[in-house]
Amino acid sequence: MTLPDARLAEIRARHAATTPGPWQIDGPYYWPFDMSDDPHMSSVISAGEERTAVLVPALDNPRGEQDLAFAVHAHQDVTDLADEVDRLRAELTALQGQNAMTEAAFEGYAEDAILREEELRGEVERIRARIPEWEAMYEPGNVSSYLIGYLATEDSARAAAEAWLRTQAADLGRLDWDPYGGLSEIHEDGAETDTGIVVRRADIELLAAAAEEAPDA
Repeated sequence: MTLPDARLAEIRARHAATTPGPWQIDGPYYWPFDMSDDPHMSSVISAGEERTAVLVPALDNPRGEQDLAFAVHAHQDVTDLADEVDRLRAELTALQGQNAMTEAAFEGYAEDAILREEELRGEVERIRARIPEWEAMYEPGNVSSYLIGYLATEDSARAAAEAWLRTQAADLGRLDWDPYGGLSEIHEDGAETDTGIVVRRADIELLAAAAEEAPDA
């Protein structure tokens, strides 16, 4: 529980109104000092040469001496505790100020990171726009595959594949693309021949890796 400022001020005011310390215990003495009226053993709390209080412990209390020690040390204990409260509150205030600065810095870093992420996303999209998404390949099966080219769209890749095929063979029949990107030649008698050409989406990661391995121009 946090000690309210009003409660702390009340303790300080009560402490400030006492005889300045340090206090000490003198005695025991008989009380009253003139030995009248059934005197009892007592102790005196004093501050230097000045007496501040006379304590008469209850005879039936086994903790009377401990209570007396607590009372005489309370003056300095309150001083030390109040000073510690001041120190801790000052430290807390400093930490709160540092925390506020840290939060402000973190918010700034977070905003910068968000902006940087948006910039990077935009850059990725611009790079992707420049990378061809389709490839036209000649894969006859009995010899090595041949890359006809990388193109931006499926239609342009098919057109490039057909144009390349016409440079390789004369008198081609009708060309037909199947749903899987394969190109067949349809002859006049209706027979169908696989040309070995296929159009498909390019492997973007493979292209990127190839670009990284390529020597600088």
